[in-house]
Amino acid sequence: MIELLQNRDYNKKIFLHDTEVGRRIMHAHTGHIHYKDNGEFKEIDWTLLFDEIKRGWYFNTHSFHPFLPEYSDGIVEFNDLFQDKNQTVKYKAVCDKVKGELIATDETNPNFDDNPNNKGVLYKDAFGAGKDYLLYHTRSSLVKVATINNPNEQTSDVKFRWEIEFPNKKIYRAENKKNVEKIERENLSDLIDNNRNKAYKLDTTKNKKFDTNKQILIGDTLLDDKEWFTYLRSFRAWDSKGKLIIVGTEIINKNGKLYLEKTIPLSFLQNAEGRVFTDTTTSYYSGSGDGWVGRNPASLVSFSDLRDGDGTEYENGADQAYVALYGSTTSNLYDALRISALFPDTSGLGSSASISSATLYIKGLGGLNQLGGLEIHVGGINPASTSTLAASDFQTRQHTSFGYISFSSWSTSAYNAISLNSSGLSAISKTGITKLSVQTGHDINNSAPTWSSGNSNLVYFYFSEATGTSSDPYIEITYTIETPKSKAYIIH
Repeated sequence: MIELLQNRDYNKKIFLHDTEVGRRIMHAHTGHIHYKDNGEFKEIDWTLLFDEIKRGWYFNTHSFHPFLPEYSDGIVEFNDLFQDKNQTVKYKAVCDKVKGELIATDETNPNFDDNPNNKGVLYKDAFGAGKDYLLYHTRSSLVKVATINNPNEQTSDVKFRWEIEFPNKKIYRAENKKNVEKIERENLSDLIDNNRNKAYKLDTTKNKKFDTNKQILIGDTLLDDKEWFTYLRSFRAWDSKGKLIIVGTEIINKNGKLYLEKTIPLSFLQNAEGRVFTDTTTSYYSGSGDGWVGRNPASLVSFSDLRDGDGTEYENGADQAYVALYGSTTSNLYDALRISALFPDTSGLGSSASISSATLYIKGLGGLNQLGGLEIHVGGINPASTSTLAASDFQTRQHTSFGYISFSSWSTSAYNAISLNSSGLSAISKTGITKLSVQTGHDINNSAPTWSSGNSNLVYFYFSEATGTSSDPYIEITYTIETPKSKAYIIH
């Protein structure tokens, strides 16, 4: 197929059909595959290079430019250039001076992708014996990780600290940017809903502790639908088996300097498996185009309660997706239900496009069909924001099937193609974001499986945050553009 280079956008390519004149094919990814350079969209390249003058690793072929210093006590930079921004967040670890080593894999860290292009820098024992410092990037983020290699041997909480420098912009603490925009539109100091803060302006002249899943947003929005924020994601810790918690974090103002301090509780360390990791993730845009939401109640429940109840969990910007119905060892009771959401920007079609077919491609990683009858369906979803999911978006999933494949056809190592039916074609936005969910057939059809003790049905696949573009979820749309009919004139 021949690509129409002039039709590139951040997340899509458009090709001429090989055999049918006037027909085009769009590949709309859920993550960015291009960056803008002097008005031209070019392929993103994450390859780290070494700067012999500044002494550190970098790349500049992306919408963000990172800098990873040669030594652990050097300054880490995250320069956000997306959509006319040019703002930089800087970090300096409070640690020993250790020379960094470029590494390609870290098998004990489930969040470190082993893609060779996703190299990171390891500073061994930088925070003390058995406490390493690791810097690496994902699809749209820079991740700064402190590790505890022997967590079960710790006798108290463990703290890590970075000196931090924000750009001279407004700073907010919020669930998503729409809440911040509401603050700006209505000239509020904070946004309170159900007796809690959904968003507020952050006063960095005072010390402030965080213990929730909110993000820090940095930027001066012009309320023009452009992305004016740089994001500090929620502060987390996890172990080698992927067990995850939100950790207490504090912004400290001391002698005119700002510090970010994270505390890993002893209770988590003593029960961890393998190593423990804690991150501070800085992202250049909120809207990786995918995430997952679910219901994981405090106690076991029936299938109908699980399906129809309120959402309790979510994750944005993950590199793996989950579609799951988790069983239990108690008769006919279940533990959790998860669905995934995908939001490709398909606005390049144009309102006059006539869509003839579409296929969603998701690259499998694994799966279980222990309860039997597993089908993987595409459906709809209508979240409050397509850039940042929340637990409440679980209830907005829709149960009309746009197409499915059975588990017997599911690949755990290659792309799985799900052709969209007429309902799915109608759900494609020609001028904006297409909102899709991936659900189990039990969920979408309201059909409980035959329960069996301790068994589950699930599949998992790559999200757009996995580094590189070879495993992206994407939608392929075949369409034609109507051309105005010429007028016929009769000459007398």
